[in-house]
Formats: sequence, C-alpha cells, structure tokens
Amino acid sequence: MEMKIGAIVMQDVQVRDIQTLMVMKEGEELHVELKVEIDPSLTVAEADDIKDRLENRILQEKGITDVIIEFDEDDGIPDWVTSDLQLQRIKQGRKQLFFFLVLAIYFFTHVLRIC
Repeated sequence: MEMKIGAIVMQDVQVRDIQTLMVMKEGEELHVELKVEIDPSLTVAEADDIKDRLENRILQEKGITDVIIEFDEDDGIPDWVTSDLQLQRIKQGRKQLFFFLVLAIYFFTHVLRIC
C-alpha cells in the first residue's frame, strides 16, 4: 500500500519528494502519515491546496480513513525510491543471496570433506 500511495503523492506536480510515508492498520482501517517536500517559495495557501488535493486523493483508496500530511522544504536530495528502483534492488539482493548460497554449499561439500 505504501508504494501505491507514494506513487499517488509523487504524481502531484508540486510535490518534489517524500521524506517519510507510513501506513498503519488499526482493525480494518488504514491510517496514512507522510512528510513531503515542496518548493520553499510556495505560499501557505498553495501548500494548503496541495495538502487538500493529496488528502482527497489518498482518502479515495479502499480502507484509508485518516491522512496526516506534513511539509518540509525541498532539500534537493531524493528520499523516495520508485518501485522500479526498489525492484532492481530486490533483484540485486537475490543475486547476492544466490551467490552466498552457492559459496556455502561449496564450502560445506568441499572444505568440510577434507576435515
């Protein structure tokens, strides 16, 4: 659900980044808390419009009953990782795990046989 909400939030042209995003389940209800980065030159009224837009869109998702949004100024450092990049990291992690398993099997079948 976090990736889906993150994608929704990042679709807003005035959102520069997401610092934190949490989805908490309480019974059947989902509560969303997020901290987004926006242009520091935006007015309070513009930030409020962004907040309203995001809240309304997120609340359309099934089960979400509460949304809390905080703002911070854009620091130019990307925090939010897109799903494509996360998928690449998962694949890389699997490759590393496979290599480790092959190395462990080799160790147990060849090195321990000598002992």
